Amino acid sequence: VKGSTTGGPICLDWYTDGKPSQRTTYTNNIIWKVKGNICPTGSLCRDPMLTNETTTAFNPTPLLGSPAIDSASRSYLLNHDQIETHRPFGPGYDIGAIEFRGQPCRAGSRRPRCRAGG
Repeated sequence: VKGSTTGGPICLDWYTDGKPSQRTTYTNNIIWKVKGNICPTGSLCRDPMLTNETTTAFNPTPLLGSPAIDSASRSYLLNHDQIETHRPFGPGYDIGAIEFRGQPCRAGSRRPRCRAGG
């Protein structure tokens, strides 16, 4: 989301009364379980398949098969994710804070998107 009335970038605006003071546009996100099931244009609207989505033990690491994997727009890219993993890991950048690093694999494995040590 670009711009704000205060001149700074908007990362996320939360409206408790449901009446935003200005129009906010969200694109290239994964939207799930929102009021009215309204899917913003340019976003994926389904379960993000994260490791743990509870508020008590939240873990935003995508699971194998997550729609976040390789789905990020190339116009909002960072070299590293929240835990300093190089991006991209695989053919494309992932939506979200954590880049999918693959499932653990055995030494010498030829499976794509697996990481040694598992």
